[in-house]
Amino acid sequence: MIDAGFKPLKLLAIQPLDLEVLSSYLQDGLLSVSSLDYDSKNGRFSCLVNRFCWETIDHKKDQNSYYRVHTGLCFSEVLEVHLRGFHQSSSRRILNILSLTMPSKNHVHFLFSDDHEIRIKIQDLYCQFADLDHPWPTSKKPTHLHQHLEDLTNKIL
Repeated sequence: MIDAGFKPLKLLAIQPLDLEVLSSYLQDGLLSVSSLDYDSKNGRFSCLVNRFCWETIDHKKDQNSYYRVHTGLCFSEVLEVHLRGFHQSSSRRILNILSLTMPSKNHVHFLFSDDHEIRIKIQDLYCQFADLDHPWPTSKKPTHLHQHLEDLTNKIL
């Protein structure tokens, strides 16, 4: 069970370094394409992420219970949103978040596995990040290629 004192995260990104922090919390998050919403009239882009709670991991090797939580993201002052590698009409599609980057002053990029991307053109960076519920347990911890290679090497040796 997660500690009763768990405090949902509420973060704000107003500069590129802030976005790097958000990216670390969002890594391995699952984003449903059906949750994407771009309100061009008000310049807002929002989405719902089922994020892995990296901050709750006890780094012991015998850990077998992890957590996920629903997290909302909202970018303000958005001028354009472009999707690459998928269509929003694919409502059942789930994207795996690799990172959130800011390659230039007025662009934010969501990078996903399978070469999918969301490119957001912004006037200024203003992104709200908030956990919307309490975490729930999961037995699955995301693994990355380097971990698979280490495991394989250990089995061979």
